[in-house]
Amino acid sequence: MGSIKEQYRLLAAFTAAMLTAPVVFGKAANDHEPLSVEVFVESAHAPLWQQAIVAHCHPSLSCTVYVIDRIEQFQTQLSEQLPNEPEQAKALVLKRFQKMDLAYSQQLENCAKGLALALKYQLDRYPAIVFAGKTVIYGVHDLKEALQRYHTWWEQSSP
Repeated sequence: MGSIKEQYRLLAAFTAAMLTAPVVFGKAANDHEPLSVEVFVESAHAPLWQQAIVAHCHPSLSCTVYVIDRIEQFQTQLSEQLPNEPEQAKALVLKRFQKMDLAYSQQLENCAKGLALALKYQLDRYPAIVFAGKTVIYGVHDLKEALQRYHTWWEQSSP
């Protein structure tokens, strides 16, 4: 095992490589399934990512955007302007829950799945783009750029 400085240097080199690297552009490794591209973002940037997915996600890619702060927003909306009386507040929150439509429910499901995957992938910040469930690019705000980085990395690392 080397010194702490050596481990840090290796970690820094690996992190730098990952920040400039992506996964595979086009088909997944088995060429039978589309390459999965999972984007983890906050609500403020979700509409831009949804547009980017429409513009740049082609049939050889399976693209999903996870809005990972949607549950937090939901809790904030549920608790807005609640009365001080606990029973009245409880009744109002219940009424708000009952008004929740299918689209809203799907947003919360998307967030929950995204948070579970973020934990699985050990993501520590966003935006994060995960290719094939294995390779992560952090801090890129453009899908086309992320795909280009991934493609370049894949070409350079393939035997």
